[in-house]
Amino acid sequence: MALTDYNHIRTALFVKIEVDQYYDAGYGGFQNKTLLFSDHYRDFELFTGETYTALGDLVAVSSSMNELTPTSGTLTISISGVASQSRNEITRTKFNSSKVTVYRAFFAQNGELIDDESIVNPVGRFNGYVNSYTLQEDWDQELRFTSNTISLECNNSVTLLSKKTSGRKTNPTSMKKYYPNDVSFDRIPALVNAKVNFGGAS
Repeated sequence: MALTDYNHIRTALFVKIEVDQYYDAGYGGFQNKTLLFSDHYRDFELFTGETYTALGDLVAVSSSMNELTPTSGTLTISISGVASQSRNEITRTKFNSSKVTVYRAFFAQNGELIDDESIVNPVGRFNGYVNSYTLQEDWDQELRFTSNTISLECNNSVTLLSKKTSGRKTNPTSMKKYYPNDVSFDRIPALVNAKVNFGGAS
């Protein structure tokens, strides 16, 4: 649908998390799994044949800055209303370092995706990786009901690049990576945990 009315544009966020080690209780182990969900009001096939599950108000995504130059930043994605029986899956899943992509899509008032050559739709909002996550339990005493909220803190790619490792390791593998014929570190493994009596009688 082409964009004809600028006064009634709706937006929705679509989140894609690629988890390498997702714990599937039914499967009984870890497997690769791609989580697709959105704060849209209905399930929606955005592009490339991927259908994003509508979680509506159960999804919250923190605000972010729009800048011309790439800068480091974080984004928090929260999913509330997680059932208690899913807690085991969540706590055993290794979310850290999972790739996260967030898109923003624009819709007309009737709910159709805007298809206009003058705009990019959907547009990429965030690219990064999960840095850490927390699981919060909420207990309703009156209803005797427990719900959980999982929050994923994500770092963008620029933040990860700024955390580069500097320096060298003192082992033969590291030395031969840069100097293949150097043997000065070859005896290092044999000296690990060795007792050396510095200054003692020879």
